[in-house]
Amino acid sequence: MVKKECENLITSKKTTETRYYISDLTDIEVLADGIRGHWSIENCLHFNLDYTMKQDKDTTTDKRADLHMGMIKKMALSMIKLSKPLLGNKSLRLTGKMIGMDVERVLPAIIMSLSRESILEALSSVK
Repeated sequence: MVKKECENLITSKKTTETRYYISDLTDIEVLADGIRGHWSIENCLHFNLDYTMKQDKDTTTDKRADLHMGMIKKMALSMIKLSKPLLGNKSLRLTGKMIGMDVERVLPAIIMSLSRESILEALSSVK
């Protein structure tokens, strides 16, 4: 059982959430690290997919098309993250807009600037 206290930034209302986990792990630290790792992915990747790519507003009903669009959005998000230093380290959303405004010029420059190591690192971070 994990208790989490949250505060709404707008209303300043505090709430407590209780989450239950079933596991055969007896080491609490290992379990806690696994839980934090899961929520880190949830908070970083899925927030960015929704905020930057508007994934929650996608109305695709075909499961295969939805899966393919999800993979394309994750690849695009990785490209945006890799290109941030080249385009001035702006927010992901603004960086994506900057790429979209001049894709024919910017995208080849981004691809040419990528090293093998940065591509492999980006691919390993996508889950």
